[in-house]
Order: sequence, then C-alpha cells, then structure tokens
Amino acid sequence: MEAIWTQLMLFLFGIVIIVLAFFKPKDQQFIEEKVEKIIEEFTFQFSLENDELMKRIKESQQQFAVNTDQKMNQIEERLTKIERQQKPIPQINPKYQEVMKLYQNGEAIQQIARETNMGHGEVELVIELMKKGFSYVQKS
Repeated sequence: MEAIWTQLMLFLFGIVIIVLAFFKPKDQQFIEEKVEKIIEEFTFQFSLENDELMKRIKESQQQFAVNTDQKMNQIEERLTKIERQQKPIPQINPKYQEVMKLYQNGEAIQQIARETNMGHGEVELVIELMKKGFSYVQKS
C-alpha cells in the first residue's frame, strides 16, 4: 500500500512539473516580449530626445555664428572709426635721434650739444621728453 502512495505521489509530482514546465515558457515569453517592448519604447524616446538635442545644438551654433558676426562687424566699425580719427605720428628729427643715441651711450649733455650743433637747453629738453616716454621721441 505504501508503494502505491509513493507511486501516486511521484505521479502527481511529475504532473505538477509538466504543468509548470508547460506554463513557464509562456510566462518567460511574456516577460521577454514586455522587456523587448520597454526597450523599443526607450529607444524611441531616446531617439526623440536626441533629435531635439541636435536641433537645439544647431540653433545654438547658428545663434553663436550670428552673434560672432555682429560683434566682428562692431569691432571692424570701431577700428575703422579709430583709424579715421588717428593723427599721423610726426617724424622724428634726425638730430633728436642722434641726441638720444649719444645720451644712451653715456655722453654728457655739453658734449652732445657740441656734436649735434644744438643748444644746451634743446638737448636737455629732448632728453627729458625721451625719459617721459613721449610717443614722438623714440628710444633707440
């Protein structure tokens, strides 16, 4: 009698396993389909967001180019205006260049005045202007 119960239990256990095996693939297939659908939705949404981002980047690049062009035009206009307003730099008298050269070589003011046939005061004035860095008195 015990053998019958054991056989009956094994038989029922086998039926349960067969039933589970029969239904499990459907659940597995359902899960796989659901995962696949989620991945497809994610991919589609990602694609839409990517397209929107690319559109914004292109718009930003175009706006940057327009702003850069505008700024370049403003700079060119300002430069042109400044160039029109600039006065020509006066030419340096060759004697003044000689004074500067002699002074930088350590010559005394009296000696510079004699060598350049200039007055003592004029030599001092040229040297002082050179020291102050006036744009029309260049340092050699």
